[in-house]
Amino acid sequence: MGRLYLLPEIIMNVVVFIPLGLLFGFSFQNIKWWQVILIGCLISISIETLQYIYKLGMAELDDVFHNTLGVFIGYFLYKIIYLLINSKLI
Repeated sequence: MGRLYLLPEIIMNVVVFIPLGLLFGFSFQNIKWWQVILIGCLISISIETLQYIYKLGMAELDDVFHNTLGVFIGYFLYKIIYLLINSKLI
Protein backbone atom coordinates (compact mmCIF):
# COMPACT_ATOMS: atom_id res chain seq x y z
CA MET A 1 0.00 0.00 0.00
CA GLY A 2 2.97 2.30 0.58
CA ARG A 3 3.75 2.55 -3.13
CA LEU A 4 0.26 3.41 -4.30
CA TYR A 5 1.54 6.83 -5.38
CA LEU A 6 3.42 5.06 -8.21
CA LEU A 7 0.23 3.69 -9.78
CA PRO A 8 -0.41 6.66 -12.13
CA GLU A 9 3.16 6.41 -13.48
CA ILE A 10 2.82 2.65 -14.00
CA ILE A 11 -0.49 3.07 -15.81
CA MET A 12 1.00 5.81 -17.98
CA ASN A 13 3.98 3.60 -18.91
CA VAL A 14 1.61 0.84 -20.00
CA VAL A 15 -0.91 3.05 -21.83
CA VAL A 16 1.69 5.04 -23.76
CA PHE A 17 3.00 1.86 -25.45
CA ILE A 18 -0.39 0.33 -26.38
CA PRO A 19 -0.47 2.18 -29.75
CA LEU A 20 2.91 0.64 -30.62
CA GLY A 21 1.47 -2.86 -30.19
CA LEU A 22 -1.52 -1.93 -32.35
CA LEU A 23 0.85 -0.51 -34.96
CA PHE A 24 2.88 -3.74 -35.06
CA GLY A 25 -0.27 -5.78 -35.58
CA PHE A 26 -1.76 -3.62 -38.31
CA SER A 27 1.59 -3.06 -40.08
CA PHE A 28 2.99 -6.59 -39.93
CA GLN A 29 0.12 -9.05 -40.30
CA ASN A 30 2.35 -12.14 -39.94
CA ILE A 31 4.25 -11.01 -36.84
CA LYS A 32 4.19 -13.45 -33.94
CA TRP A 33 3.32 -12.47 -30.36
CA TRP A 34 6.83 -13.24 -29.11
CA GLN A 35 8.33 -11.01 -31.81
CA VAL A 36 6.08 -8.17 -30.65
CA ILE A 37 7.27 -8.66 -27.07
CA LEU A 38 10.92 -8.84 -28.14
CA ILE A 39 10.78 -5.72 -30.33
CA GLY A 40 8.76 -3.81 -27.72
CA CYS A 41 11.26 -4.78 -25.02
CA LEU A 42 14.22 -3.72 -27.18
CA ILE A 43 12.61 -0.36 -27.93
CA SER A 44 11.92 0.18 -24.25
CA ILE A 45 15.47 -0.80 -23.28
CA SER A 46 16.75 1.67 -25.89
CA ILE A 47 14.63 4.47 -24.44
CA GLU A 48 15.70 3.69 -20.88
CA THR A 49 19.37 3.54 -21.96
CA LEU A 50 19.08 6.94 -23.61
CA GLN A 51 17.46 8.33 -20.47
CA TYR A 52 20.39 7.02 -18.46
CA ILE A 53 23.07 8.29 -20.85
CA TYR A 54 21.58 11.77 -21.21
CA LYS A 55 20.37 11.94 -17.60
CA LEU A 56 16.78 12.64 -18.65
CA GLY A 57 14.20 11.35 -16.22
CA MET A 58 14.81 8.10 -14.40
CA ALA A 59 15.99 4.93 -16.10
CA GLU A 60 14.26 2.07 -14.30
CA LEU A 61 14.02 -1.63 -15.07
CA ASP A 62 10.36 -1.79 -14.10
CA ASP A 63 9.62 0.80 -16.82
CA VAL A 64 10.94 -1.71 -19.37
CA PHE A 65 8.50 -4.30 -18.03
CA HIS A 66 5.53 -1.92 -18.02
CA ASN A 67 6.31 -0.55 -21.49
CA THR A 68 6.63 -4.09 -22.87
CA LEU A 69 3.33 -5.00 -21.22
CA GLY A 70 1.74 -2.02 -22.99
CA VAL A 71 3.05 -3.22 -26.36
CA PHE A 72 1.66 -6.69 -25.71
CA ILE A 73 -1.74 -5.31 -24.65
CA GLY A 74 -1.85 -3.25 -27.85
CA TYR A 75 -1.05 -6.33 -29.94
CA PHE A 76 -3.69 -8.32 -28.05
CA LEU A 77 -6.25 -5.59 -28.83
CA TYR A 78 -5.23 -5.80 -32.49
CA LYS A 79 -5.88 -9.57 -32.44
CA ILE A 80 -9.35 -9.01 -30.94
CA ILE A 81 -10.19 -6.37 -33.56
CA TYR A 82 -8.86 -8.64 -36.33
CA LEU A 83 -10.98 -11.57 -35.14
CA LEU A 84 -14.10 -9.41 -34.84
CA ILE A 85 -13.67 -7.99 -38.34
CA ASN A 86 -13.01 -11.39 -39.91
CA SER A 87 -15.91 -13.08 -38.13
CA LYS A 88 -18.31 -10.37 -39.33
CA LEU A 89 -19.41 -9.56 -35.77
CA ILE A 90 -18.98 -5.83 -36.37
